[in-house]
Amino acid sequence: MCKLELDATQVAAIYHGGNPDVRKMLREALGENLSTALPVTERVKTIDDAIAELGYDHPLCEQYRSAKYSYAGFEADVVAYAALRVIVHALNEGWIPKFGWDDERWFPWFQIKEDEEQDVIAFGGVMGPSSKDSSRDPFRLALKSKELAEYAGKQFEKIYVDYCFAPQANKG
Repeated sequence: MCKLELDATQVAAIYHGGNPDVRKMLREALGENLSTALPVTERVKTIDDAIAELGYDHPLCEQYRSAKYSYAGFEADVVAYAALRVIVHALNEGWIPKFGWDDERWFPWFQIKEDEEQDVIAFGGVMGPSSKDSSRDPFRLALKSKELAEYAGKQFEKIYVDYCFAPQANKG
């Protein structure tokens, strides 16, 4: 058997250019080293990337497709919640917060910025372990680090806004 050596740029090119089977083989071959060679924030930039990360047949991906393509006509917040479950699960790379406050968990938060012409909802920052008000914490959407919460809030801002705010509040 021959040994191959790849740098991070080559791993990224193979990962992004490959089909789901190629991505799966690369994940299995690199194991924990995949996150070092290609951080999750480079692998998950869209909902489609998150689906590819988890695998098309993952239960959360199936639930997202059911909500998005349902004849029932789910409202934007239901579809957004299903999408965020996929995205957060992919970004957390298998980490799931435990019940209680044993784990640090992070969440993006959003604010309404009032303008003369319209109200705009935008990423406002992150909440972390120092904010233990459980009434505000969406446990299922917790992220394992402050950096991931900030990334998710900025990268997936529109999806979070669709989830958190009623359509009439989201004028921007």
